[in-house]
Amino acid sequence: MSHRRSLVRLGTVLLLVSLLAAVPTTSSVALGPTAPPSRTGLVLAQARTAASPPPTDNESYTSSVDGFPLSYLEWLPAGYAASQSYPLAVFLHGVGTSTTWVRGGIGGAVDMTTSLVDNASKDGFILISINTRSAEGFYVNSPCGGPQEQDVLDAIAHESSLRHLSHIYLIGFSMGSLGVLSLAGHHPGMFTAVATAGTISDIFETVDYNEATGSAPTGLFYDECGAYPSPQNTSVDRVWSFLSVLRFHPENFSGIPLFVSGGGQDTRAPNNFYRWPYANVNNTFVNTTCQVAADLGEPANCTVTIPTLAKADPSAYSWVDLYEPDAPHSTGQLPGASVFGFFLGQVSSGYYVSTFPGDQLIPYTPGTPIHLPGTTAPGDTLLLYAAVGAVAIVAVVAVAVVLARRRRR
Repeated sequence: MSHRRSLVRLGTVLLLVSLLAAVPTTSSVALGPTAPPSRTGLVLAQARTAASPPPTDNESYTSSVDGFPLSYLEWLPAGYAASQSYPLAVFLHGVGTSTTWVRGGIGGAVDMTTSLVDNASKDGFILISINTRSAEGFYVNSPCGGPQEQDVLDAIAHESSLRHLSHIYLIGFSMGSLGVLSLAGHHPGMFTAVATAGTISDIFETVDYNEATGSAPTGLFYDECGAYPSPQNTSVDRVWSFLSVLRFHPENFSGIPLFVSGGGQDTRAPNNFYRWPYANVNNTFVNTTCQVAADLGEPANCTVTIPTLAKADPSAYSWVDLYEPDAPHSTGQLPGASVFGFFLGQVSSGYYVSTFPGDQLIPYTPGTPIHLPGTTAPGDTLLLYAAVGAVAIVAVVAVAVVLARRRRR
């Protein structure tokens, strides 16, 4: 009996040691084609960033399609001289909660950050942010949402009539990321580079996820006059496929450098396989997938990653895939210094990780654990429990084997 008690105590000690040993001091989560435990997501409040510096000006213009009055906010760089040429960065904000058209536009200041404004100025960029005619227009020309893709092009044309512009760059958050990718993917040669956060590469999958978690944007349906995507509604499906150009036609981004950010705790544009089987950034840059939202009429398709295309034609593709394990759905996913550094060719192509918020890009190899002090990615807990469970089972089995051998004696 004393031997058995000793062995039980030994098993208990081994179990406690295993539990303590498995507790991480840093974040450790591997990105890969891991299936999620369920098709549900956590509901987190959308994070808003601190107010940005006031714009230099609010420029008014009118739509070239219907004459609707619009505007955009403008920040001029430090030391601006009217006789010089400057690169232009165009920011597209995220989704709001109204489909009503607003004369003069709305939303330009909502998702702008001090980091973007300050670094645009420091690096000599003119920065503008579009006040869209409605808060949920998705930057696409649609029957009820209006010509909102053209509205962006009209803003750029108006700014070019006021300033000497050398190059044009796009930056977008959430709905704005979809607009950025759609504009760049359908207007080859117009944009020098693009950057996105809260990135949506596939609107079918993102809406499917948001419907499952009770937060689907209603404006996207309003833009199509209430028509719902389905295998039978091919007209709506064509618009959604148009917006999902990075998913269906990644080759369109040949010659367009891409800086794309995704957050591990993003509950609006998921980029974590523990939340949803389609990861907006991961399935564009790391793992290919054939996952489609067939119930919404999404065409059958298997993704081709940007690095795969780059491997075939290295000179045509320049990209950054930034993963921030702790980042929620926030414009803070866009580190200003790194974004404008990438625009200026100072950041090399590759996979990176970063703390949130933060601006230190750490090179990363997909499939290996991420170690960032003080972070806790959504998958960490699951990985931790798996490690604890495995070690505990080994400890219990070891004790049981020893006890069995003792009985035979």
